[in-house]
Amino acid sequence: MNDIYIENGPKKYRDLTERVIEFCLKKMLPRHRTISIWVEFEDMPDWGYCYEGEHARDIYISLNRKMLRSKKTEDLIDTICHEMIHCKQIVRRELIDQFAPYRHKWLCRDGKYRSYDGLPYESKPWEVEAYRDSWKLAKEFIENDRV
Repeated sequence: MNDIYIENGPKKYRDLTERVIEFCLKKMLPRHRTISIWVEFEDMPDWGYCYEGEHARDIYISLNRKMLRSKKTEDLIDTICHEMIHCKQIVRRELIDQFAPYRHKWLCRDGKYRSYDGLPYESKPWEVEAYRDSWKLAKEFIENDRV
């Protein structure tokens, strides 16, 4: 069974975050049962960030605490879905985080990993997929969950 740990933030948002994550796991990774996801609401420059831990099934998601005050619930759901798409990419090894030097590598159709360090952020393949699909996931969650 997958484990979800959420730190900080009001209970209302922790519960919502857990429901969104469970929904995304069922939609994108239905057969995976050994994923551990740690979520923390914190002060940060971006709206969210997802990275792998020591193992590809240990996922850490940071969400900007300001989002709880300044954004609509739909935007929070969309951001969580966006980060969960990165979770899917990491677990399926479509995206690899490398540290020292820090870089990402993307699994291409020919089965080889390539770095896209020279591309603008929004043009990197993992971001293209996440921005393209996150609102679709969020909308489906909202329709099914009655937020």
